[in-house]
Amino acid sequence: IRLNRKIELDYLKYHLNQISISSKSDPSRNLTVLAILESHLDTTSALTVYTEKIDTGGYVISLAVDSGYAPVTFEGLNIGVLKDKNPPVLIKFSPENKAYFKSKIELTALFSEPIDNIKTAPETFLLTIMDTQSVNIRADWIDPFHVKFAVDSLIEGIHYIMKMAEFEIFDLSGNVLGDSIQSFEFSIIDPDSLGSISGTVAVELADKLKSIKQLTFARVSGNQSFDIKVPANTFTTELPAGKYLVSGYLDENNNGKRDLGSTLPYIFAETLTKSADTISVRARFETAGLEIRFK
Repeated sequence: IRLNRKIELDYLKYHLNQISISSKSDPSRNLTVLAILESHLDTTSALTVYTEKIDTGGYVISLAVDSGYAPVTFEGLNIGVLKDKNPPVLIKFSPENKAYFKSKIELTALFSEPIDNIKTAPETFLLTIMDTQSVNIRADWIDPFHVKFAVDSLIEGIHYIMKMAEFEIFDLSGNVLGDSIQSFEFSIIDPDSLGSISGTVAVELADKLKSIKQLTFARVSGNQSFDIKVPANTFTTELPAGKYLVSGYLDENNNGKRDLGSTLPYIFAETLTKSADTISVRARFETAGLEIRFK
């Protein structure tokens, strides 16, 4: 389903019954929507919908993007028979090849189409420490597109490798993902490599004094950033040693992201600030006195 603008998915991904697909020959028959590929996103203008088995014929699609809006309708869906010869594709594996705090690690994989997870085996996904010692994991399929891996234990300061056997992953038509083994690497941050940083946040805008302050510390080398929420006017956080650029915004509606505003209706973007200089963090040392202003 392709729309003429992006929509918020907060409502739709928890109310899949708001996507209605009914047969023209039998309007009383509504297909059950089982999942949407884009459920990991916040907004999208295109939806890939997975339903129960669908017969050939004509259908009407109705989509309600929010409880407060009338549904939009498309009446020209015609289903025929075409053999699926396209193999599935791994769209994304998380985490990326970076170092992460242990509490922030979430192992997930996203595929381009529904996967027949009955054909996967416990050895299809293998997690190891430095390609030697195996770690117990369990693949929990959130829906046929998304799999989340439950891990018994992750150790700080350790480098991990996840291996995926492509030849054991099939779509619902029997097409195989590939014929090799893909590897993905990530690390858990060692507490001994951390330094602390603290400071104050000043808001010089009278109408925004109660806004939540969201700060981002972007590491100059390594292409990695760390986000923290500052409800009050002071903060303290731990970061890996290195040099950082600091930016922040006032989260006025507390939705965890910076809203860019709109022209109709006219709404200002949420206030943004950026530091001109880098901040140095040393392992096992405190960097204090950082001052960030919104004005």
